[in-house]
Amino acid sequence: MVEVIKGDVSGEAINQMPNPMAIFGWLGQHVVLIIFALLLVGMAIILFIILKKFEDERKARDDPIYEYYKNVVIACQGQADQNRIINNYSLKNILVFGLPIFRNEHSARILDYTNRLLGFYRGHFISQDGNLNFLVYKNKSFGIMEQRFVIRCPIQINLKTSNNQKNSNIIDLKSFIGEYANGDYKINCCSVEKVSYFWVPVFIDNDMKPIDLRSKLNKSIVDIGYSQMVSRVLALGSKQVEKAMLHNPNLKFKQMEPEKTKAESNNDED
Repeated sequence: MVEVIKGDVSGEAINQMPNPMAIFGWLGQHVVLIIFALLLVGMAIILFIILKKFEDERKARDDPIYEYYKNVVIACQGQADQNRIINNYSLKNILVFGLPIFRNEHSARILDYTNRLLGFYRGHFISQDGNLNFLVYKNKSFGIMEQRFVIRCPIQINLKTSNNQKNSNIIDLKSFIGEYANGDYKINCCSVEKVSYFWVPVFIDNDMKPIDLRSKLNKSIVDIGYSQMVSRVLALGSKQVEKAMLHNPNLKFKQMEPEKTKAESNNDED
């Protein structure tokens, strides 16, 4: 004979069951501590942003190629298609008292030939050197700060085909970059490779083989550095000439002289 033992669900057993309302009670009791912790986190993030800004300014001052890269980022942001940038309010923000920290990402995507995500769209523009530049992000720092980078796509490449460097073969790469009806971009590449501060697509041909553009891309980066250095030298030279004129005693004396009347000018000529 099997004896059925009925458990006592009253009393101590019920008291051991988790109470969902206890969580809200704990939050209410420690609301000041939670707000203080959130303020500390916010101050840490603000300090990180300020320090990063100072570091970027120093780096742009010391490295002309990085200065050009920052200008490309600014140009992408300024000419971004806002219809391609969609990130909605996330219910996760309930955990941080409703502050709009977390977002649901639905922006246009940059994809490779297998539709693998290369990054979410944040802006684009075509630069004078014949490159289509995409500003994108894929990961976030602290779960909220976008780690943005630039995918730099050559539109046209001029490859030399002989030793005397007179014959050339112009490769049109516009057909390697497509656009879907939903706003996504597709690049006919198998991956992206970092060249200096930029990421460039590894284009593939009809036989699914990578197209080697390293020599041309490296030369392009060198040309950027040279152009930026020339601009800096010219700007610095003009400032030095201006300062030299301001410290020229003869020029200062002439500037302090009263303006002569017409009669005085005629007497000087006589």
